[in-house]
Amino acid sequence: MKDCRVTLVVKDNKVNMEGEDISMIELAEMCGALQILTGIRALKLGADIEEVKDNLLDVHLAAMRIVEQKGADA
Repeated sequence: MKDCRVTLVVKDNKVNMEGEDISMIELAEMCGALQILTGIRALKLGADIEEVKDNLLDVHLAAMRIVEQKGADA
């Protein structure tokens, strides 16, 4: 992956993202890396591996439902 940047900002309960020099595929790769880091952190804090996997899968599936819905609305 080439050098790129993603900035996430939460304001008034809304998440906004800005990206520099990043494609959709590279952004997806970064999201995957963030999931890995989140899962490892949760395990270090004492979470059960099955709970971590279930939660990360729930987040992924919810995101895909939103993508499908927004795609249908386009």
